[in-house]
Amino acid sequence: MRPVSRRTFLASGAAGAALLSHSAQTQATAGKGKLRPLILNDASRLNAIPVTRNWILRSGAEHDVIDELRALLKEATREGKPVSFGGARHSMGGQSLVRDGFAASLAVPFCLPNSATRTYRVRSGTRWRDVIKTLDPLGFSVAVMQSNHDFSTGGTLSVNAHGWAVPFGPFGTTIRSFRLMLADGSVVNCSRTENSELFALVIGGYGLFGIVIDADLDMVENVSLVPKYEVISASAIAEEFPEAARQHLVRMAYARLAISREGFLDSAFLVTYRPVAVQPNPLPAAHRSAAYTVLSRTLFRQQTGSELGKTKVLLHSGPKFLLAADAIFESICEGRCPLVTNSRVTSVTALVPHVSATAICFVSMRKKCRRAI
Repeated sequence: MRPVSRRTFLASGAAGAALLSHSAQTQATAGKGKLRPLILNDASRLNAIPVTRNWILRSGAEHDVIDELRALLKEATREGKPVSFGGARHSMGGQSLVRDGFAASLAVPFCLPNSATRTYRVRSGTRWRDVIKTLDPLGFSVAVMQSNHDFSTGGTLSVNAHGWAVPFGPFGTTIRSFRLMLADGSVVNCSRTENSELFALVIGGYGLFGIVIDADLDMVENVSLVPKYEVISASAIAEEFPEAARQHLVRMAYARLAISREGFLDSAFLVTYRPVAVQPNPLPAAHRSAAYTVLSRTLFRQQTGSELGKTKVLLHSGPKFLLAADAIFESICEGRCPLVTNSRVTSVTALVPHVSATAICFVSMRKKCRRAI
């Protein structure tokens, strides 16, 4: 495939389009002869935006996807409408939708691993949960992604998201190549050696330079990890966090500042993950749980306008564990807390486990993590 010069790219009009993907959902009829605007929103539910049309591409075959994307762009050009291509629309703030434009997304997941090269090809609309489901039985995991698995791979690429995986940089460091459709419908391959300038612009480019069709990404060997929780002074975080992340065995790390009114930003919570000494063989299967989703959302939303929600939480089942609030979710995910069965953390992200019945009560988050028997 021939390289694309800056002049050719700009002439195609791609730089002026905020591109998104195809389903023939049009404006709804509000009354006789009247059209009610189609309103879409991003994941925040704070940015309701009227759009002319919402296209959801449901084709699985590659040639059908290409044809439908081209048809979408032709129709948008004919009607003089901008196009915004989205996945889960977790890139919040209103930029993932264009007022009175075309909205579009790819609905059919596709993930093809290559164990020999330790890479996988994934379509941009594929959610991370589908990638994990594909890689996990093969003993592999994603190299870098956000902490939740409901984002789309194309969205992660478009914002160049970071994760907790400290051996890598942001998501862009794990991309081998991707295919991009420009505004004129042409498809180009982009990598560090082919169309390299466009490759750099698209990663973190928020969809402004074209539609990412699919990408070849690095994958890593899956391992079971155990967390270490520390409460440190906020003034020490700039020194201690990088030092912890550089430790040889640390695979994942993150830190959060205290947000309660009492002691606001005085302390920080540092969590690091290392491989368990004896790896289970085989690793337990990954599980998803509606109970975990409900529990995590309930606890998270307790922070809104509530000092109690910001500072105090204890999750209890069987033997008591007193945990700082942020530790609870990670403890649940990697299976160290007694209320969890058959779960683990992958080398990249905490998979949603099967959760048994729980009871919730409250303790001070400011206390260091400890076990109370």
